[in-house]
Amino acid sequence: MRRRFLLIAWSPERRVEAQRLSAGLAAWSSRAEGLGWVLLTPPGSRVWEVERGALAIGAVFPRLDGGRSRAGGDKGRRLLEAFWGGYVAVLDQADHVEVLRDPSGAAPAYWIARDGLTVVGSSLEVLLDLGGPAPRVDWPAVADMIAYPQVRAERTGLEQVRELLPGQSLRIRLGGPEGAWLSWSPWRFAAPGAALTDRPAATEALRTTVAACVAAWAGEYSTILLELSGGLDSSIIAASLRLAGRSVDCVNIVTPTAEGDERGFARLAAQGHRLHERAVFARGVDVRQARVGRLPRPGAHALLRPIETAFVETARAVGAEAFFSGLGGDNVFCSLSSAAPASDALLTAGPGPRFFKALDDLSRLHACTPWTAGQLALRKAFRSGAMGRLPADASFLAPGRAPARPPHHPWMTAPTGALPGKHDHIRSLLLAQAYLDRYAHAAQGPVVFPLLSQPIVELCLRIPTWLWIADGQNRAMARDAFDGPLPETVVRRRSKGGLNAFVAAVFEDNLGPLADQLLGGRLDRAGLIDAAAVRAVLANPGGASGKTLFRLLQLADVEAWARTWAPD
Repeated sequence: MRRRFLLIAWSPERRVEAQRLSAGLAAWSSRAEGLGWVLLTPPGSRVWEVERGALAIGAVFPRLDGGRSRAGGDKGRRLLEAFWGGYVAVLDQADHVEVLRDPSGAAPAYWIARDGLTVVGSSLEVLLDLGGPAPRVDWPAVADMIAYPQVRAERTGLEQVRELLPGQSLRIRLGGPEGAWLSWSPWRFAAPGAALTDRPAATEALRTTVAACVAAWAGEYSTILLELSGGLDSSIIAASLRLAGRSVDCVNIVTPTAEGDERGFARLAAQGHRLHERAVFARGVDVRQARVGRLPRPGAHALLRPIETAFVETARAVGAEAFFSGLGGDNVFCSLSSAAPASDALLTAGPGPRFFKALDDLSRLHACTPWTAGQLALRKAFRSGAMGRLPADASFLAPGRAPARPPHHPWMTAPTGALPGKHDHIRSLLLAQAYLDRYAHAAQGPVVFPLLSQPIVELCLRIPTWLWIADGQNRAMARDAFDGPLPETVVRRRSKGGLNAFVAAVFEDNLGPLADQLLGGRLDRAGLIDAAAVRAVLANPGGASGKTLFRLLQLADVEAWARTWAPD
């Protein structure tokens, strides 16, 4: 709640209406004004004046290297080079105003523009507080979300409601948006010339950067609940908190099957912290229930509701102000399933020792022969000129309703000469963005993803992909960096927990509700789903794969969200 804000910008013809809208928010106060715009915040919002005419709403930290901001350049560039955090910035540029969202995406920003009036807010509910007709579902955008769930684009699931993407700036002049552009691009740090190829130096930089970012976020809250799965990423956060001298409460979720029981790893990682183990069960999940609130996109999967309830109950019991999560660790720490790391080694150093070491690491990681690894790496290298087309997931979509290409995201425009491994690394970061605000327990307190912090992402993009698979281990550099702060059993584990049995149990318990939800529902009436294919799986769920069951549960979540908005 400390990041709530509303910016109203108007043309001269809409000035009276804009003043009326501002006056309607009696509890909100004006924090800044400029030519045709005003910034409003409610009590409790944190606003930092990082320089004259530049206000940041949210958490702002000085750069770990002391800042490298240039004296020249625009305010946005100076902000990005001297600070990091979870914020949305409003920049007064004299004849226009700009809104900048920080690269981590920790602070949301949505906007609507109509006839000389543009409003930007921290949530859709803030925008709707201004009145006016409720938005309508944008069915083509919903089709995009279903076919390309890994791409979170500027277009939301509602007509006219747009999201400012991480690292983007929106320029507004005379009440009208002049367009959004990237003020921060991951490609700057993924460029071959920016690579940090010295393994010991990269390891040390990663350890200090992760520890410093986690410590900075921890300093924002007096009490924290860490979602500690026992996997590498959440365990690294636990170790970083310990290095910062913080002892926090941790919660480990246990499902009834062996794949969902990671208590042994969590207990090792929780040294110095207080661990709470919570058993959760599939029974009682109702896939027809949408996440509470007015949301521009579908929220968290209904099957996660027992887990989120356990988080909330534990947080209340221990008095935690915020949740910390390791989400994004796989993505930031470059856990790739392709042969791209060896391709990158070949393209940067030729067919020499670096390439053959990468082939050996790749073959060990994927349990294949060096010959197979080499073939795949060569094929990937020769196709390195483009980011590659993301495949659509057309399962259960009606014939012809899967979009031919994914929705536009500016990070997908790769510069000439970009390495194929960095294509895959940045594509993986896009996937993490899709889950930033999907968790219902965010209503209890802020959900913080420290591993998505700007300094960590920038550093990890600079580390070559072949170092991330060193010695045949994924996320090898992160393992090296925390070998010592974490027990060997945790830092070198290769197994991974799962929820497949939990998903199957939720599905079986909801066969009737799923039929009610998907057959004749809003997705069906909009012509988006293949009702015959849905019926076939519901008639014989035992013959379906876990991926198929999860897909239908995903469609049920979209349907539940769509029903929270008025019919067309």
